[in-house]
Formats: sequence, C-alpha cells, structure tokens
Amino acid sequence: MKMMRCILVLSSLLVCALELPAQNQPGAEKKLVSFEEAARTNPIPDGGSLFIGSSTIEIWGKRFAPKGAEPIIFRGVGGTTYEFLLRNADRLLSFCKPKRIIIYSGDNDIGEGAGGEKSGETVASRARELVAKIETQHPDAKIYILAVKPSIKRAAAETAQACANAGIKKISEEKPSKVFFVDTRPILLGDDGKPNPLYFAPDGLHLNEQGYARWNELIAPILAD
Repeated sequence: MKMMRCILVLSSLLVCALELPAQNQPGAEKKLVSFEEAARTNPIPDGGSLFIGSSTIEIWGKRFAPKGAEPIIFRGVGGTTYEFLLRNADRLLSFCKPKRIIIYSGDNDIGEGAGGEKSGETVASRARELVAKIETQHPDAKIYILAVKPSIKRAAAETAQACANAGIKKISEEKPSKVFFVDTRPILLGDDGKPNPLYFAPDGLHLNEQGYARWNELIAPILAD
C-alpha cells in the first residue's frame, strides 16, 4: 500500500512538472545548454533563419521542419513563455548571425484564457521587449512573429489571443521594414470559424503533420526572401 501511494505521488509530480512554464522546468536549462554546445561543436554559418519559442517550435524543428537552402536553426523549449524568452534571449540568440528570426510563443502565457484581455496585453508588451533585445543583438536581422494560434483545447482563450495578436501586429506596423506579423490563424480554422480538428494533434493543443504542412506553406516565401 505504501509503495502504491509513493508511485501515485511521483506520477502526480511528473504530470505537474510537464505542465510548468519552461522557466520552472529543470529540463529547460538542459535544452539551453544543448543549443550552446551544438553551436560550439558545429559552428553555424551566417545567414539563414533562427526559430525560437515554445513546444510548437520544438516539435516543428524535430519532426516537421521546413526545407531551405540556407541554414535553419530551431531552438524551441516546451512550456516557453515570453518571460522565458526575455530572460534567456542572450543564450537563445547566441552563436549565430541569422538573416531572419522567427518567434512563436503566447500559448502558455495566456493558458486557458484566465486574465482575458489583460493577458493578451501582457503578451504584446513582452513581445515588444523581446523585439528590442533582438534589435540590440542582431540589428540586421528581420523579425517575424507568428500569431498566437487558435486551438481546440484553449478555445476559451480566444479573446485574450486576439488581444495579443492585435498588439503584436501593432509592433509590426510601427517597424514595417524590421518586424513582420505572420497571421497563422486563418489557415487553421474550419468553415465554422473554429479550430479545424484536421490540423491538431490528439491533445487538441499542438499541431499535427497536416497542421505543420500548412504552416510550412505559409513560411516558405519568408525563408526564400
């Protein structure tokens, strides 16, 4: 009986750990170190594209990465928020000199919709801070910020997501030759205006192969620019 209780407790702790934001996950530091070590071992040629962000970026790079003639680097960390990206910007942006930087985050900042528009405004504000950091470290790189995507699991967060995306779009309008807002939402919606299950993994949150195929179609002209 005691052994069974211990197993249940350990299982609960593991589930909680996986749901923690990246900045609270011990595995996040390990991934940051692996990015740095990989770049030291195999120096990255100048140019190309650097993708940073949450598990959406991590899965994209590991399983469904787009093709391109130039270097394509993925530095995604599951559970990432804009706060995590800001805190670790120097490390995520190091050991490379990309032509363009593609960012995806916001899902985990907003979560299931708690905070409404306030959460969306916070995402946009932190995205603006991240843009400033990137401009300092990579002044010649173009910055592409992907819209916070819709999802079946977080349908209740639509208002906060829309607010975040409006704020991010405003950043791009203020810096038209430097920052670009990439609206990934429409291609993931069905005729009813709701997230199309055809493009989502069984968890209702992440994209599946078909979903990433749509994103690769959208991103291809950017990578070729």
